[in-house]
Amino acid sequence: MEMTLNEATCTDGGIMREIYKDPDWGQVNLRTLPPGTSTVPHRHPRTNEHWFVLRGVLRLVMGEEGRPSSEHMVYSGQQIVVQAGTGHSIENVGGVDAIVVYKRDTLYDPDNPDKEPWEPGEVCGYYYPSQDSEH
Repeated sequence: MEMTLNEATCTDGGIMREIYKDPDWGQVNLRTLPPGTSTVPHRHPRTNEHWFVLRGVLRLVMGEEGRPSSEHMVYSGQQIVVQAGTGHSIENVGGVDAIVVYKRDTLYDPDNPDKEPWEPGEVCGYYYPSQDSEH
């Protein structure tokens, strides 16, 4: 069964483009983020996300229930795993549009987006950058 791949302009001026979708596997998206902008802090209660930063420098804020938020710099070539339920937000602190490719474990459903607001002071989280980066 062929699935429609969607593209949207985000409120921060970036683009979110679906690249691949499979109901048994999840989906892959490409996300751009202009310099000086950030995603709205949120969490996905049922979905893991696996990010790979293709271009840019990002400030990542993450959190897990009951712990203070943590901040990390993430550079081009690094990967990140955001486990289900972990609050997160990214800010492009570089001078060019950041490009991130990420895999969701589930398909995005606009009627049930598996996305809740998150306040960075609430929680601290999981951060797994690749070890082969020079940064």
